[in-house]
Amino acid sequence: MLQVIAARLEDKDWNIRRAAIKALRGRANLTEEALQAIAARLEDDKWSVRGAAIQALQGRTNLTEKMLQGITARLEDDKWDVREAAIKALQGRANLTEGILQAIAARLEDEDGGVRRAAVEALVDQASLPLEVLSLYVKSLYTALLQRSFQEHLYLCASDSVFIGVGLRHVSISYKQEQQPSAEMWDIRNYLDVHPPPLRI
Repeated sequence: MLQVIAARLEDKDWNIRRAAIKALRGRANLTEEALQAIAARLEDDKWSVRGAAIQALQGRTNLTEKMLQGITARLEDDKWDVREAAIKALQGRANLTEGILQAIAARLEDEDGGVRRAAVEALVDQASLPLEVLSLYVKSLYTALLQRSFQEHLYLCASDSVFIGVGLRHVSISYKQEQQPSAEMWDIRNYLDVHPPPLRI
């Protein structure tokens, strides 16, 4: 039965391709071949099919690096629905590469508010964020968290890293001792009157 449905992923009618993806979504017993067939639809010429493919892959722990890269590529999709779905599919995954995290961080400056909020959620869910990932977007992240602080408790403390927290969660922004923080990060620290310990030479 699954093979019959998977075969429809190549159908000429995009409605049937999307329906096939939705029929496979949530099934725990999909083979790697079926997952690869779904991942191939990330490049579909119909945005609704691309979005359905992302949602079908979301939450699966057995995705290959190539599949994750395919989802990451959709962060640049011309449809905001697809960009938002891609962020949510990557959210909560452990051991994301710095390249993927930086691609998510870039969406903090997306033209769509829903995409920006999804990017914030995905970054907040990370246990630790290297400073080099956020160096270009730390102001956008801080601004987004500041806006949320009107509805949620926002706290910040500093030791050898800067911690920005929302509710019971926090974002750990860390940097390597041999690296100097970017000018943008110094601007934020000066504004908040938060400074890291001096670098040892």
